[in-house]
Amino acid sequence: MRRPIITALAACVAVALGCAACSGANNAKPSNATGPTAPPAQTPGPPAARRSPTPEAALLPPQLPPKAVTDITEQVRPKPGELPPGFDFGQFEAYQPNQVAITGFDDPAAVLQRMNETGRLGGYLRQITTPDSAGGAAITIDVWKDAAGAKQYFDQYPRPAAGTQYQEITLPQPLGEQSFAIQVTANGQTGYSISWRRGRIILGVGEFFPPGKASLDALQPLIDLLDRKAQAAQQ
Repeated sequence: MRRPIITALAACVAVALGCAACSGANNAKPSNATGPTAPPAQTPGPPAARRSPTPEAALLPPQLPPKAVTDITEQVRPKPGELPPGFDFGQFEAYQPNQVAITGFDDPAAVLQRMNETGRLGGYLRQITTPDSAGGAAITIDVWKDAAGAKQYFDQYPRPAAGTQYQEITLPQPLGEQSFAIQVTANGQTGYSISWRRGRIILGVGEFFPPGKASLDALQPLIDLLDRKAQAAQQ
């Protein structure tokens, strides 16, 4: 299995690049449109359904996410009937402890230290099928102990690993209290990955598109849905 490009801000592109190659993995979770209310009964997530789709990360034992993580992700993650037209639930979803959420950053050990020091409690990743690409999109919901810690982390948001072809982009309108967006190029495809913060929640949306079909507008329905739910969540 080839190593997908993984941005530092969301595991979104990992799903977009890796899910087709990993769909036969024995720890893949079938799509059921309901999402987990508890961690999947397997490793922390299928190969393409987390920030670290590499084999070494798959060896990590299952972990129960803190209640604060499940409480918030249950409020923010899309539910049946909420997805925009043309979107659906993909095969993969997983909770991501800190040690799984660091692959693809420029300095994984330093990122793990920052996550721990600023109070990241855990996160959630979900594949979403879209009308725009075979790999679909992914959404992430990361939860910090408090808004101050999430802000401290976002103030110096880690960049992607060396060798990742990307450029920072300006969003057409402000998003959240802080935001960071990039355009990534890999294997002739262009992808977008956007992260933003609402209080102690950091959200991410991303997708890779077929050549010549890249569109930031195509991600806007998912961005709007997550942002509305995050603003309404009891933090």
